Amino acid sequence: MYCTGLRRGEALALRAEDFNLEKGTVHIHHQIKYIKEGFIPLKTDSSERTLKLPPHVLNAVRPLVNACTDELPFVFGGNVSIPITNLQKQFTKGIKASGVKTIRIHDLRHSFATNAINNGCNIVAVSH
Repeated sequence: MYCTGLRRGEALALRAEDFNLEKGTVHIHHQIKYIKEGFIPLKTDSSERTLKLPPHVLNAVRPLVNACTDELPFVFGGNVSIPITNLQKQFTKGIKASGVKTIRIHDLRHSFATNAINNGCNIVAVSH
């Protein structure tokens, strides 16, 4: 999420069909807030986008995407996405183990945006 600027719900909604491993891209076109509600629209129309994945992210996600099947389509889950609470528990555990100050999952998105702008990306493009 830090390397792509994905929102939590966008990451939870990722299925194998959203990835083009040959091109190294992922298409963001829906999100999940609560598993029982299924997919919901993105926050804004401009939130639909195709992202080029950095090589290290592509290498990390490739085995997860390749393990997906028609019966187990979710990259982070299986037949359904992992619950938000499980994601939060693992994130909190990782933060504590790393020794860095406590942050929220959404702060990864803000860090991505800050780094992109500091590296010359157009602020208007990053804000969409």
